[in-house]
Formats: sequence, C-alpha cells, structure tokens
Amino acid sequence: QQQEPQDVDQQEKEQDQQSEEAVKLDSAEGAASQETQQDTSTAGEAGDEEPSAESRPAEEPTEEDSENETGETEPEEAVEEDNGATTTTIDTANSDADENEEGDELEGQLLPERQDSLEEYAEDRTTRPEAGNDHDDDEDSAGIPTISSSLSSEMKEDDRTGRSVTSSRNTSVHATPLVTEWVYGINCDIPLQSLTLDKNKSPQLVYAAGHLVVIYDFQRNTQKLLSVHRNNITCFAVSSCQDWIVTADMGQYDSILNVWDSYSRELVRTYFCPHQTGAIAAAMSDSTEILVSLGGQRPQTLNAYQWSDVAQQDAFVSVELPMMNDLQRSVAFYPKDKCHFITWSATSVIFHSLDVENCEISSRRRVLDSKKFNRMIGGVTGCVFDATGGQLLSSTTEGNIIIWIPLDESDMSAHPMMRMEPHKLVHLSSTSINFIGYTQQLLAAGTADGKVSFYDDDIKLRYWYDQIKEGSVASVTFSQEKLLSHGMAYPADASKMARRFVIPEFFVCTLNNVITKCSPLGRGKFEVLLRDHPTPVDCVVAHPFLSRIFTGSHHGYLKMIDYKRRLPLLDRQISAAGKLQVLAVDPTAEFLAVGFSDGQVQVLAALDLSDQSTSFHMSKAAIKEIAFSHDAQYMATSDDDRCVVVYHRPLPEINIDSDGEADDTEDFLKAESPGSSKSTSGTNTTGVQPVYPWSYVGKYRSHYKPIQGIMFGVNEETLEPRLFSLGADQILVEYDLADSVEDDLRILTSDRIEQHATPTCVAWYPRFSKELFFITSNSEYKLKLYNPSTKMTRYTFQAMSCLDPVDKMLFLPLTEHEDFSTDGLQQTGYMAYAARDVIGLAQCPLDGNPYKYHRYIGHPSGVACMTASHDGEYIFTAGGEDRSVIVHKVHRDVMDATVRAGGTGITPFYQCLPDGQRETEWFEKLMGYFYVIQLQVQGADTQEKRDIGQTIPTSEVPLIMRSIGFYPTEYQITNMLNEVKFSTYSETGYYKETVDLEDVIRLYVNHRPLVGSLPHHVTSAFDVLQHAVDGIGSDGDISTAALVKLLQERGEHLTEAELAEHMCYLFCKPADYLELPDDYQEGDAVHTSLEPDGENLKMSSIVARVPPDMNPHSFMARFLDMSDDVA
Repeated sequence: QQQEPQDVDQQEKEQDQQSEEAVKLDSAEGAASQETQQDTSTAGEAGDEEPSAESRPAEEPTEEDSENETGETEPEEAVEEDNGATTTTIDTANSDADENEEGDELEGQLLPERQDSLEEYAEDRTTRPEAGNDHDDDEDSAGIPTISSSLSSEMKEDDRTGRSVTSSRNTSVHATPLVTEWVYGINCDIPLQSLTLDKNKSPQLVYAAGHLVVIYDFQRNTQKLLSVHRNNITCFAVSSCQDWIVTADMGQYDSILNVWDSYSRELVRTYFCPHQTGAIAAAMSDSTEILVSLGGQRPQTLNAYQWSDVAQQDAFVSVELPMMNDLQRSVAFYPKDKCHFITWSATSVIFHSLDVENCEISSRRRVLDSKKFNRMIGGVTGCVFDATGGQLLSSTTEGNIIIWIPLDESDMSAHPMMRMEPHKLVHLSSTSINFIGYTQQLLAAGTADGKVSFYDDDIKLRYWYDQIKEGSVASVTFSQEKLLSHGMAYPADASKMARRFVIPEFFVCTLNNVITKCSPLGRGKFEVLLRDHPTPVDCVVAHPFLSRIFTGSHHGYLKMIDYKRRLPLLDRQISAAGKLQVLAVDPTAEFLAVGFSDGQVQVLAALDLSDQSTSFHMSKAAIKEIAFSHDAQYMATSDDDRCVVVYHRPLPEINIDSDGEADDTEDFLKAESPGSSKSTSGTNTTGVQPVYPWSYVGKYRSHYKPIQGIMFGVNEETLEPRLFSLGADQILVEYDLADSVEDDLRILTSDRIEQHATPTCVAWYPRFSKELFFITSNSEYKLKLYNPSTKMTRYTFQAMSCLDPVDKMLFLPLTEHEDFSTDGLQQTGYMAYAARDVIGLAQCPLDGNPYKYHRYIGHPSGVACMTASHDGEYIFTAGGEDRSVIVHKVHRDVMDATVRAGGTGITPFYQCLPDGQRETEWFEKLMGYFYVIQLQVQGADTQEKRDIGQTIPTSEVPLIMRSIGFYPTEYQITNMLNEVKFSTYSETGYYKETVDLEDVIRLYVNHRPLVGSLPHHVTSAFDVLQHAVDGIGSDGDISTAALVKLLQERGEHLTEAELAEHMCYLFCKPADYLELPDDYQEGDAVHTSLEPDGENLKMSSIVARVPPDMNPHSFMARFLDMSDDVA
C-alpha cells in the first residue's frame, strides 16, 4: 500500500506538540510510547493507509537490511547508503534503518520519511535507490556496456509548494561495479552549510569535496553523496526552507546546474551548460520560485530560472553583465522577495531587479571608493541583508563593515534595495572578515585570526569566541533546530545588563580544512568534527593486511585512517623542505617510506608514524615513485631526474632448527609474512635478529626520458627479487641487484619494448596461465603483455574507451571467496585503472571484451594516486588539487553479471566492429575475404575439389587485415603472428599455425588503432622533419625535394618504386594512381594514367606534381582534408 502525502503544516504542528509533551514528561520512553499510540490510531482511522516510518517501533536491523544499507554485513563497517544502492528491492520501513554501533547498540534513529514528499517518490520508493547514491554515470559510460539504471522524467506536483517539478526516476535498479562510498576532504573555498531536516534533531553538514557534495551526519558518522557532476563543484546553496539544494560546476562542454530534494536526495532538475563554462554562484529565493546563477567566464552572464516549471528547459532570462576589472563572485536575494537580488565582487556591488512578466533584468552598479570614507576599505568578502531588508552589510578584507541604506532619492518609487548607497563604515577587526551572516537578529562575523564575534543592530559587540585556534575562519553556519533556553546555562553577553546570550550551536570551517562545532552553553565548547588536508593530496597507500590507509599532502600533513570505521587514527606534521608527494608501505607493514619534492626520502614506522633512524637525500629531483621488494629486503625510488636509486636492508640471520638444518629461503619468506609468529616486526620471540637499518646501494640514470614506473618481481628459480624500470623512452631496464655493491648499481638488461607508442605505466600480471607476464599501457590506448625473460610482446588488448590513455593500474587481491585452481593458476581477477580523471574496474583475464570494463569520473582534476585494500574490497584514489581521497566500493558480483550480460565467445566483440554489429555489409565482406584466402592458399587456378574449412594459415593474417582497412606496420604484424603462434604453446608445447574467423576478429579489434591521425600528430611529425632536413623555408616550410631525399636516405629503407607508389597514392587524385609494372627497376620510367597520351614519368616528374613546399597546415588541408581544429 502507498502512503498518501499529508499536509506539511499539520505534520509540523504534530511534531511540535510531541516535542512539548516530551519535555513535560521528561521521559524519552513515555514520549516514544505516546507518539507510537497517536500514529497507530491515526493509521487506524485512515483505514487502508499504511503506518508511517515514524509510527513503526524501532526494529533491530537484520543482516540483510544491514547489507542493503552499507554493502557490508559486519556491524563495524555499517555506513548508511541511499536506500541501498546494491539491492533491487528496498523496504520503506527499513530503507533508513538505524545503524549498529559495536554490533549491538543503535546509534540513533535516522530521519523519518517525509510524508509530504512528491507523489512520485511515494509511488516508487520501494524499488528506487536515491539519486545521490546512484553513481552510475550514464553519460560518462557511453560506449561501455554496463548494468545501469534507466531514467525517465515525469512531471509531479510537489505538495510543499504546489508546483510541478521534473524528477529523475529509476524504473529499474541495479548496482554498479564501482560505487563511491566515502570521501575524505573538504573544499573550504565553498561556504559550509547546515541542513536541519527536523528541528527536533541535530543538523547535518553540507560541504563540497571535489565533484561531490557531501551531506555529513556527524553524530552517526555517515555520509550521503550527491554525485552526478563531471567537474569539480564550484558552488552550492541550500534554500531558506531547507527543502532544496542547488549544485553547480564549471566545465568547457559539460557543466551542469542541478536542483536536489534535500530530504530524499533525489535529483529533480538539471540544466546543461547553463553558462559558457558553468556557474560560479547560485542562489534560490526565499519562496523557492526563482533560481539565479552567475557565470564564471567573461563576458559574464546572469541567468534566472523558474525551475519548477517543466515547460521551461532553460533560463527564462539571461543578461550579460557589464565588463569590469573583476568578476562578480556571489549572489544573494533580498529577504522575502523573489524579484530583487544582488551580486558582488571585490570592488563593486550590483543591485538587480527581475521583471518576471516581461522577462527582463534591470541592474544598478555601485563601485566602492575609499575616498568616500577617507580610509582603506578593502575588498568585499561577503554581503548580507538584515532580517527586514532595511540595510545591507558588506564585509571587507581590511576588517571593515560597510552599511548600505536607501539614500538615492532620484526615484522614490523604486524598490528600497535599488536605492541603496554605502552610508557608513565600521571597523571591527584588525584582520580580514571572511564571513558575515545573521542569526537570532545578531550579526555574526568570522575573521582571519580565528575569531567569531556577534553584534547587535547597532554593531555593538555582544559576544565573541576565540577558542577555535584552527586557523582563519572560512565560513560559519548555524543550526536551525529549536532553542530550549529554559534551564540552559547560556553565558552572559558583553552588554551592561549582562543578558543571557542565546544562540543555536554553530559550525565553523577554517582555511585549514577543519570543521569544528561550537556549543554556546557555558563559555563555549569547540569540538573538531573533521580535519582534512589543507593542501593538495598526491598520495594514498593501503596497509598490506589491516583496514588502514595512509594519506599525505604537500605541506607534510600525514594521516592514518581506519577506512571501515571511518575514523582517523593518527596524524602527524612532517617538517621537510620539499612537498610530500609519495608514500609506500613495505609488505611486512613495518616501514612507511615518504618521498618529497626535494629528493629526500624518510622511512617512518608504519605502526605509529614515528621517525626511524633512516633518512636519505640521494636524489636531486622530486621523488616520483617508491617500491619495496616482496621480502622487504630492497627499496627503490625513481625521480624526475630519470634516476633509479636502490636501498638495501640485510636479511636477518635464520636460526638453526633442532635438526641442525637452517631454514630455507621459502621458510624465511613465510616468517616474514604478516601475522606469522616468526615475523621480524614487533617483539623478537623466536630468536630472529632485530631489523637492520636501510643502507644506500646505488643510483643510475637509466633513461633519457621520464620514468613511467618501477616494479619489483621475483626470480622463479632463486626466489630473489628482480627490479625493473620502464621509461617514456620505450626502454625496459632490469637491474642486477645480486652483483650491485655500495655506490655501484648495475644494469642487467636494457630492451626496447615499443616502436612508436609511449608507455604510461607497468605492473605484474596475475598468473592466469603457466607463462608469467607483466603488463603495460601505452599512449595508443593499448594494453600489452610481455614475457619478462624474452621481452617479447605476447598479447595486445584494446584499452578502455577513455579520453586519455590508462596511466595507473593495479590488480586487486583475491577475496576469501576466490581461490586458485588445482594447478596453482588464478581463475579470475580484477584490475583497477585510472586514466587522468577516470577510475575504472576491469575483469581479468583480459581479452579485449568491452563488457569487462566499467568506469566513471573519479577526480575531475586528475587521479594523482591509486591503491587498493588488502582484501580487494575497496579502491582508494587521491585527487591532488581537489584535496580529497575517495573510497570506491568494489562489487565483483555486479561486474560478473555485466560480463555475462554482454554474451560469450565472440559476441561481445561485434559491437567493436566498424558498424557495431554482425549483420552488416562490412562483416559480409570480411567473411568473403576469409573464404577467398582459403581458395588462394589451395590454388586459384586448380581444377581439383577445394576443401573449404574454418581456418586460414597465420601467414595470411596481414593480408586479410589490409583487405578490411587495417594496414599494420611490420612491428604490428610480428606482434600479431607471435600472439597467435604462442597462444597455446605453454599448455600444449606446439605452435598454433592457423586462425579461424573469431581469431581474426579479436586480432582486428585489439590491434587496430583506436585513434587516427590528429592535427597535433601531423605537427609533431613536421617538427621532427624540420630538424632533420636542410631545406627549411623562412616560415617553417619543408621543400618537397628535401623531403623525398630524406625519406630515401633516413629511417626505414624505401625503394624508388615504393616511394613513387606511396607518393602517388597520397598526392595524386584517385584517377591518377600510378600503374607500376611487375619488372619495375629503380630509375625506370613510370607509366601513369594521369596523361591521356600515356607519358612516361620518372620520380622527378612525380615530385613536380607536388607543391614545392609543405607545412603542417597546408599538408592537412590539401592532402588529409583535415582542419587544425579537429578534436
């Protein structure tokens, strides 16, 4: 049965009566009993109406309900999620069930379901997750098949306002393989807001973190995330009635402006590209009828929306503001007025009047002038109207308050706000006033010295709080809960009468990214609720066997966090000359290595972040990466100076057992494993020698381009560590650790593994077959598997269809439900990857199947670092400039279901073909070529019966690839043939000599280039040619004669016939193609169909038909039909 919406005012009256009765009875149990009886009787009178969530007695959540809420079954991991994004059916009574604390005690009831919510929400509540937790980005996942929610828009009437709104409605509910579960970080540049959904309950905090808006319940330590933005949040606003939240971002082509229902966190309205690059400020009128947004790029635009009118798909008024030295940064409405509002910048305030009927906005600008007050004013930091709107107050960076009142008498019929002029200047602080606002008819001001002061209507000091001591105040927000002044120990104010100073509790966000709560009772008690990194976070690393992560920011702030309980455990400020950039934990969890931008490496104790005796400064450039060997015997670093530095920790001595035999290396590795009684970390209870300090081995500049990755491996025969480094110079270097001595790091091998593409990252590939591989990603959107012994390319796969190549990847550890097969090989696995701003998950073993990939926006400013939990359940990403760390929950069962939904065998690959399916003309041609090749192999002119089968020889692979439009290089041909030839060798011991049609399709999908030639590719090629030839014109043109000479003398050898053929195909019209005889020799004349009389042309004649000079622009325009602005 569906709940019918109730009247809002009547519901609030009932809640007020219940609160008063609870105070009189002074008994929570009595009040709860009375409330239950009242609601039960009301439900009985309603007949078929189902009891509301408020009237139901509190029930102990079942294990299934707990998993619906959190995705976890363990009590200590319980975190409320929006109606259970991982379930397909959610019960209304249990959708907001209470969470467990320590597995037994309830932390407190969640807010009840709003009875006055949209009819749509009540109708579909049992089958729809909340949009705030629907993290599947449909738009971002275009081209990548996933199980996602299908959305439809329906118009419903909102009982709170009587207006119609459009809400996104999920008609089918599915979880996604990756879900954003938690975010650590605060964007203090956007003012903190409080959200009081029930005036009898404590408020929740609303703040921005990267591209997410977080609704944080600090009492129960839970988060609700509003996450549909593809760019970092630039502004958000909470309506005065607390019913709606407005969020906006800025992006070149994909900015959006959203309106959310704050009670259900449903997305009810979206405006795409509201301004040229997005909005930097937004506000909603007190009546919630008008929404105003302010553009963030010149020329600056101002938009007004009647957002509840579904017929209006865009702003009904848009005006361009006059050009000024600085942009308007904020917007605020006049009290109780939907048609008058202001915007301001550091030097001016603009008053706006909106004419709804005529769709016009008239504006009046006032520039602040220090001469008016004969003193320095400072830049405006904030503006606020008093409760009546009779005056406007502006705060400045010089600690002043500017009072505006209606003084302009030129048009007395105008609105009072439009006649306001600066009237008075009051100096309040010696430092900047960063925040100004009103509460309880008192003016509140937060200053750069960390104080929050309160003033009356005459700007006289009533009270102040200076105990924050967490840095400069960035913003302040006040709770909207009811004040109970009777019997409360409020302090006396600073007036002569010493009246009680009664204000609600408030929350302060500082520029150090610290949020504190102040209880005004007594002298004021401040409690730190959140403390996050105030500077960019470039590194995060997970503990190898505990639910801990370590995060570090540029200014040296280091934190240890329990990510399951969402609690910070330890933090520390490290003093160093450089920025903290890299973190790494050794496999035994004894050491935490910290790398800095000045080349310093510090080794801390991972247990308590204390200093070890070891600190090195062997690099002259910033540390880029730190890696440990599997036995924690070696540590290696790479830096921006293209050098690899190795450190060594001697192995402890192994005791002789009772039989007089020493433990072998394998036993020692077991002793070093975490949790082992023989572990060298912790107390020495088995006679193992104490841990030796780290010592410097050597340093080697082994690459001439930046190092893209370093990794340790294990020698399968000796179990000794192996160290590799891969550079952008396409060179893979292996180091000779066994023969390296102090200050003499030696190289064992150096191999080029790419011909043209630039490697971007490297990692070890799980053991899915008997053959060991490592995997690389490159700039051509390919993933490649290599044999570490032969350095041969064994497999090539198409990478994910991201806008950028994969630059980070790691393989998740096996869970307790996954295991190895009987032959010791891993059956399945999962790879986490990042591509600039995208975070994704891929199912392994890789084969190019597009359904095995899932991705979404991780950090719009770029993923700076990525790591995974020891159990493979979570992925952690650091966002660098957005100062946030995001926790992504991995749902492997959903990933498996997505792969199964895509089909088996060759079926998933069909969508990667040119026309996206099998039943096409292109596919018919491919089948025809396949059978023609079989005929040619058996003899085209033979009269004997031909045996048409399902395979062709591997030697014919290049021919069929060229016939379907893919022209591989000799390097690519070798890779394809080796891939087929050795595909079954490790299992059977025989080479594979034939391929079938499915093999051909897989090779085509995985090896063909995903991106064609772009303008910057052509420009880069001409830059190389200009440095190699002498015939360069004054404007950078290359002479055709010099180009021909260069192509014949340098690089890959081309005969004159080959060059003539290529140049004719490129430079001549289709009817002009040369016809070269089979017996053509260099220097022979060339017959062309170009001339009607069959004139014989030599190479010089062909060159004569080409422009004498070429540059990138003319080459693209004339021969490639490509403009410079091609994306």
